[in-house]
Parts: sequence; C-alpha cells; structure tokens
Amino acid sequence: MSEIPLWIKLPKLPMNCWSCDSLSRIGSVIGCPMFADECTTKQTRISYARMLIEVDVTKPLPDEIAIMDANGVIFHQRIKFEWKPEFCEKCQKVGHDCRKVVRTQQLNVPPKKKKKFTQVWQAYPTKPAAPERVPPRDQQAPQQLRVSTTAGKDNSEANINADGDIATMQQSPQQQTMQHTNVQVTAGTCPAMAKQAGTGLAQLATQQVIVEERREMDTNDNPSSSGNPETLPSQRDVVATFLPLDAGGRGGGILNTTLMSWLVWNIRGTNKRYKQRELCTYIRDNHFKLVGLVETRVKQDKAAAIANKIAPGWKMVHNYSHAINGRIWVLWDDNIYDVTVLSLDAHYVHCHITSRSLNIDCVMSVINGYNTVEQIKALWQALETLAPQCNRPWLIWGDFNALLTVKDRCNGAPVTSMEIKDFFECVHNLLLTEVAWKGEYFTWSNKQQDTSRVYSRLDRVMANDEWMLQFGHLVVEYRLPFISDHSPLGLTINVPDNRVKTPFKFFNVWAQHDTFMPLVRANWHRRRNCNQLQNIWLNLKGLRNHLKKLNKEEF
Repeated sequence: MSEIPLWIKLPKLPMNCWSCDSLSRIGSVIGCPMFADECTTKQTRISYARMLIEVDVTKPLPDEIAIMDANGVIFHQRIKFEWKPEFCEKCQKVGHDCRKVVRTQQLNVPPKKKKKFTQVWQAYPTKPAAPERVPPRDQQAPQQLRVSTTAGKDNSEANINADGDIATMQQSPQQQTMQHTNVQVTAGTCPAMAKQAGTGLAQLATQQVIVEERREMDTNDNPSSSGNPETLPSQRDVVATFLPLDAGGRGGGILNTTLMSWLVWNIRGTNKRYKQRELCTYIRDNHFKLVGLVETRVKQDKAAAIANKIAPGWKMVHNYSHAINGRIWVLWDDNIYDVTVLSLDAHYVHCHITSRSLNIDCVMSVINGYNTVEQIKALWQALETLAPQCNRPWLIWGDFNALLTVKDRCNGAPVTSMEIKDFFECVHNLLLTEVAWKGEYFTWSNKQQDTSRVYSRLDRVMANDEWMLQFGHLVVEYRLPFISDHSPLGLTINVPDNRVKTPFKFFNVWAQHDTFMPLVRANWHRRRNCNQLQNIWLNLKGLRNHLKKLNKEEF
C-alpha cells in the first residue's frame, strides 16, 4: 500500500483561491483531492484551508507549490501536512526508515577521550632593581599625572598637576562614550593623587560598562534594529523611547507613548461558542480596551453571561430598550476608560468617553443601520439631531448599511443615485470627514463562490472637525473578516503620557463621611510588623488606596 489519505493545511491562502475549482486544482498537484472540511467549505475560518488528499508516500511530499492566480501573478503557497508517514527507500516499506536508524546509532557512539595536558608554571630568578633615591619634598619639582583615555579610534589626554587640578583637557563630545579606559602614571607621581584619579576614572568606566551592557542586551533582543538605527519600536501597550545623551553626559530621559486600541465589528451573532472563544482571543491578542459589537443577536437574559465570556470583567452598554436582541453592544475596560451613555436608539449607541489616566475626552457613536433605504432615513435624521450637541471630538463608526459613492459595490446590481443620495447629504450637512484608513477597500461580502460573490463598502469611520484637529494623525485599519462577513475596524490611539506622580493628600471632608471611621477601623487593626512605629506607617500606607476609592465614589 503506497497511497494514503492525508490531511493538509494551506495557511494564509488568498481568498480568490477558496473556490471548489481552485482548491481542486491545488490539491491535484499534491495527489488526488477527496474533500475539504466544513470550515473550509463555508469559509468560517480563513486562517488556513484544510483538505484530505490521497498521496503516494513513495514519492517526496512537497513543502510548497507555485500557484498562478487569475491575474497571472505567481506566488508560492506553503503546505503543512498534519502527519507524514515514514517510508524506507531501501526496504520499500512504509513505517520505518533505515537511514534514521543508522544515524541514531552513529549519534549514540561515545566520543573519544581527550588527552589531558598539565600546565606547569616555572619562575625564573630576576635581578633585584636598585632602590630609587627620593629627594626631599622641598626639592621636588611639580610632577604631572598623565591620564590617557581611549575612546574608539580617538584619544583624549588630561594633565593633572601635583595639587590635583586639571591643567588641560582636550576631548570631543564623541569621546564621552568610552569603550576602554587606560590610566598611565609616570614615574614619581604622588600615590595619593594617582589613587584619586584612578578611582574617578574607574567609576566613570564602571558606569559606561553598564551602559554598554544595556546596549548589548537591547541589540540581542532586537537583532533587526542593530543595523538600522531608525527602526521604530514595536507596538505595545507602552512604548519607551530612550532619548540621546546631552553634551554633559546626562541621560535625556524616557518619552512614554501609550497605545490604546479600539474595535468596532459587525460580528453577525455571538451565540455560538467558537465565536465567543475566537472573539475573546482576538480582543486579548490585539490589546483592545474598548469594543463595539454590532448584530450580536443575543437575547437580553443571556447578554451579561456571553459578554463576560468575551471580555471578562469589562462593563457593557446595549440598546435592548430600543431594539430586539440588542443590535449594538459597547464593552470597555473600566480601569482605563469611563463611558457615559448620552443617547440610545435602534440605529446607534451614543456615549461620552474619557480616559482615567490620559488626555482623551471625546464622543463616540457606534452605528448599525437598517438594510432598506426607507428605514435608514431615521438614522440620518438622528445624526443631524445629535450634531449640534457635540462640541468636542466626535467619532462615528460602524455598519452604516449604506453606500456613499458609486464604486462602493463590486458585482451585483449597479449602484443608483437613490442609494447614495441620503448618506451623501448627511455627510455634507454635518461637515463630516472620513478618517484615514488602510487595508481592504470593501468591508463586506456575501461569501458566495466564483462570480456570484458581491463586495460592498458598508462599514466606515467618520469624524467631525474637532476630531480631525486633535486626532487627525490616527489611521483606521480595515482587517480581514475572520469569523464574520464584515471586516473589523481597528483604531490605535497613541497619546503622549504626560502624567506626573502627585503625592497623597488627606482632605478633611473625608472625616465627616459616615463610612470614614468604619473604613479606618477595618484596615487599622492589622498587625504587619513587630515594630510599632513601622506598623503605624504600614497601616497608613494601606489605608491610602481605600481613601482614594472613597474620594472617587462619594466626592
């Protein structure tokens, strides 16, 4: 038996190659394709395509193949076998490989013992040096200490006289970063002065060694940036950029930039468990701290439990009071943002967002328009009503279910002027601007095969003039649809962290509150240390966070 059915994966396969005909052609290069799994057929998982192919194991199994798409572009597709059977070319049998057995036996051969060499040190007698005559102190000429500092290829010299003062110093700013330090003391130098100069240079060299070690650690952690000094730091929650040293050799400090990501996505239902897991992983891996979900299709009695699975510990706002099954959810991390609902409707959730630690104060509207032209007119009227109330940065994004230009649909029925008229007039009257974006142009598809597939641009991100003045540098990313037929909209907000650590202050008004004394008694009688004075200090320190919480909630 030489032909065995094997499961293969095609990671990151382009979407135009997911049709049955394309998958059959790709599988025929490897063997005889049998069928694809359910996720590949329905395109619910687009990270890789999975097929069962009958292959001849007596022939080498390829790791990648060359594919030419409909536009004539050739690309190399990687192939991953879930299991590869062993085939012995010598015995012509499946199940073992004689070459691996021989190689294993060769590796198990004990190495030859090396001969031991003994190193012997032998001291030769030398002629003792004649004692040097030291003249009296009043007859000694002023001596000089010559210190030579090597920095790369340049040298700097300093002459220090007998009184310890520096006579001359010639050193360029580039020589302040030392790699090696050599101290040369001429004959007859004062020992105390030499020791003092050597100690100062040793401290400077020690500090520089620490700097060099840190630079080596940074180079090892990020090899790609070693050859390019202009490489940007990777996106994280906090990016620390080290400033260069100034002319005096002092550190320039650290400039902190906080990156916060927001997400709005038409998820097309979150009742299925696999969608809940994938969505929770997607939010966690991409560090989203504020999420708007559209078309959740979850009943109100199950909303809290499912929202806790998607974003554990976060708070939620919904519009169940205006729409059946809650068409819009807004989830956020309460440790970072403070969200206040301003208005609710079947088409939108309008809320005020402030950051607890950074300079973010804006208004956000998550949109989910109806499918018909007549029903969606209520959305345009509602936005025109909200516009005069927004005197701060206003972000409007989500699934509008409307087209703005004639090129917003590919395939399907042509776009008519009646479809774009109302949306265009609303954007023109409210003076809205589309936020800069990157990624795919079309944000929705019906996921049909071949020529039956229709693409449309239904999801957008609009903003008013105040937003463009303060956050005009931000770019929205239209990502891959993944587990939905709509593309997720991701926005990364980078705000300079100018926070100053302020000392704790006690307000006398706290003592007049009813819960002040019970709060102090509950946290004061905890013994933390045998020393009474230290125990008082620890109790005061532990009470500080509780008083901050009391001030935040009650005052």
